[in-house]
Amino acid sequence: AAMAVTRTLDIRGMTGEEALPEIERFIVDASMANVPHVEIIHGKGTGALRKHVQNLLRSYPLVTNFRLGEWHEGGSGITIVDLK
Repeated sequence: AAMAVTRTLDIRGMTGEEALPEIERFIVDASMANVPHVEIIHGKGTGALRKHVQNLLRSYPLVTNFRLGEWHEGGSGITIVDLK
């Protein structure tokens, strides 16, 4: 049976240190389930959490690409991630 994998991770309110292991687990689970894209909701705020997220994604081997959401997807409060 296929494992039910959520395509969206909401890390609003976490610190960068709290969020990073959550993001890694989320990406690994999604990748193993062959999910092509996931969304990470970090909120707009100061942009600090978004920077943490994108720094992790930039060097992460399972990630092929990422971008901020379009306005109808949540804009700068969300990062859309393409997985290998």
